[in-house]
Amino acid sequence: MAPDAQGAGLGRAIVEALLEEARERDLDMVFAFTYELKFFARLGFAPIARELVPWKAWKDCAACPKQDCCDETAVAYWLKPSPGAPVFRILQ
Repeated sequence: MAPDAQGAGLGRAIVEALLEEARERDLDMVFAFTYELKFFARLGFAPIARELVPWKAWKDCAACPKQDCCDETAVAYWLKPSPGAPVFRILQ
């Protein structure tokens, strides 16, 4: 995002709209790869092991030049919490 646009709430609005769509589609979980852990933590996402990301998502990683040395963090938001799901904590 352009530095002058940060803090205007656009990112939050986009993520909240996507979470609402996921609820309408009756999904269990939404995930992302990110460099912005604090942003996603404020929205209720928690870091997860990359192995928990559905295999279908890995097809996008196959062509990435950082495939073998990815520096993004996987995060997830559980729409239907299940026993053993990570507790959401805001990163400081």
